Amino acid sequence: MVRSLGASYICDHKDADVVEQIANIMSPGDFVIDCIASEDTQIQCGEILKRIGGGKLPVTLWPHKDLPPDVNAVFGIGGDPGLVNLDVGDAVWRKYIPEALAVGKFQAKPDHMIIQGWLANVKEGMDCLRECVSAKVVIQFFQE
Repeated sequence: MVRSLGASYICDHKDADVVEQIANIMSPGDFVIDCIASEDTQIQCGEILKRIGGGKLPVTLWPHKDLPPDVNAVFGIGGDPGLVNLDVGDAVWRKYIPEALAVGKFQAKPDHMIIQGWLANVKEGMDCLRECVSAKVVIQFFQE
C-alpha cells in the first residue's frame, strides 16, 4: 500500500537494523515523525533524528525518557491542528499538506471495506478487524 502512495523506500519497524536503514537514506534537516506511536518506535525515531543532526521529534505518546539529548520531543495530535506544537503544526498543516494535496502526494487512505447485513454480521465485522484487515477501514451497515 505505501508504494501506491508514493513511498520511495519501504522499511519494516520490526527489522533489527531499521534505524540504520532509515538513517542511511536521510539527510540533515529531514523531517522525522513517529507514525506508529509505540514506545519502541519513538526510541527508534529519536535515534534516527540524532544521527541526522538532532532536532524536534513530534510524538503522540508521552516523550520517552531515553531519547537522545539533542532530540527534543514535542507532543502533538496530528488530526487536531489546535493540539499541535506551533512549529510542527505550521510545518505540517500550513506548508506540507496544501502542497501535497495540490500535487496528489497526500491521498485519502486507507481504502474502505464494506460489510452489509444486520446484527448477524457483527461477528464477521469483528473477525475482520482482528484477523484480515491491514490498512483498511471497515464499515458495517445494518439493514433489514
